[in-house]
Amino acid sequence: MSKAPDYAHLRVLVADDAPPVQSFLRLMLRRQGFRDEHILLAKTGKECLRLAQEQTEPVDIVLCDFNFGEGLNGRQILEELRHQHWICDTTVFIVITGEAKGNVVHAMLDLKPDEYLLKPLNPEMLKQRIDRALRRRYALLPLHQAISAGQHEEAIRLCDELAVWHPQYLPVLRETQGRILRKLRFFSEAKVLYQCALEQSGADWARLGLANTHLDLGETEEALALLTPLMESRRITIDALDCLSRYHLSSTKIPESIAHLQAAHRLAHDTSHREGLISDLCYCVDDAMGMVKAYDAFSAKCKGTYRDTVYTRVNRVRRLLMAHDLLPEPERPQCLQLITKLLGQIKAEDAKGPVQLAKAHLLLLTGRIKEAVALTLALSRNGQLSHFYDFQHLAHLLLTLSFEADFRRAMEVARTALAQSTEEMMVEARAAMLAHLEARFHANMTALEQLYGQWQKVADGRDEQAKLQLLMAMHSLAPYLSPVCEKLLALLNEAWPRGMPRHQVLAIERQCQRVVEALAQRRAA
Repeated sequence: MSKAPDYAHLRVLVADDAPPVQSFLRLMLRRQGFRDEHILLAKTGKECLRLAQEQTEPVDIVLCDFNFGEGLNGRQILEELRHQHWICDTTVFIVITGEAKGNVVHAMLDLKPDEYLLKPLNPEMLKQRIDRALRRRYALLPLHQAISAGQHEEAIRLCDELAVWHPQYLPVLRETQGRILRKLRFFSEAKVLYQCALEQSGADWARLGLANTHLDLGETEEALALLTPLMESRRITIDALDCLSRYHLSSTKIPESIAHLQAAHRLAHDTSHREGLISDLCYCVDDAMGMVKAYDAFSAKCKGTYRDTVYTRVNRVRRLLMAHDLLPEPERPQCLQLITKLLGQIKAEDAKGPVQLAKAHLLLLTGRIKEAVALTLALSRNGQLSHFYDFQHLAHLLLTLSFEADFRRAMEVARTALAQSTEEMMVEARAAMLAHLEARFHANMTALEQLYGQWQKVADGRDEQAKLQLLMAMHSLAPYLSPVCEKLLALLNEAWPRGMPRHQVLAIERQCQRVVEALAQRRAA
């Protein structure tokens, strides 16, 4: 689109909760050449989505307020429009806000709209931003269409071709090209592109692109060297904080990685996906409350969006199940009550395997070991699990049950499911979750081997207290390990652990009996 666009044939969807702003925008659009019958008005995010869905052809322009107070915000509306394909490659999305605060500006930049406008609105500025967005969108339309169609290598070629015809968009084209090269794992080519762009312009997008590429290649120190000037000059953006989080995660500094994600979230507080990542990483450091609170916040912001699915609700229950044993003893009954309530609200037929797995975990926590073991083993073999979080949860449960062979198989399947993910930070956070499980497994195995070695030295002796002490230590590490439970039951018939209250010993004895009974059933099967 080299000449001025013909507004008379373009359809506009205006979404703003203030009627005076709606009327003012409508008047300005009419004066600029838009036809009144082509202007749609929405007062809420839901109404905006409904109007977009009802159109036989996607609208050409969306003018959307950023903050609607109650309900969906501008980011969620754009995500929903894209996900549901209610806008197309020719649609431009312009976000409008009345706030110029830092966190709002950062949130809008993180949204990556075609343009944005600050209130009070100026007719000339509105026309200028619409013209600019339309010209850029139509000039780069072949590139947008190739990306939408998944034709990534064609998109790389188009970036070079369009740079010749539209040099004014060279930074956008090079940034897009670098992102696609990284997506295709052409890291060496991406590295060259970003290095050239950084030398020519010194732009922060090139610096961050190169830093991320160094992280892709495992070159962590090179990445930090690029990020340091941004930190020292206080040019910290959301993208820079995300990159810093990746750097610390690659160095297995999980708390530092979480801290930078939290800082990015504070800059763009209306986002939700970072809270999901924070919850995953809190799991890796056994931070029960951090894991649950972050996922609760993520779940709340998913309400009314495409992310609000049965799997989101199941994952919320999973976080509580995994947090249970990390909580102080007095808080566990309340946790179990909440788990039971939330599970009761999920229709099992919508996600039968994941729901059954959550129920198996709950059975284990409530002492119904025989049923928990039977259900867990059935689910590990019947093909009803399909998502990464399903297999990660299964591996977590099998590790708790000390089923070594089944645990290893579940971990392999989880790694295969992980390989199907593409978003870098999501992949790395989930890989850290598996690494945490693997580390727990090896730490438990090493500790058990050491204790068993000590046990063998005293097993034939007469020091029953020493035997009990070692068996109790092994039972504490692996409370569902059948051989340990069998030995402990046999010894408890002959001796009493010195200094241990009677009710505590009886509770351990009952639990060991249930384990032996449950595992006897497994051996028979």
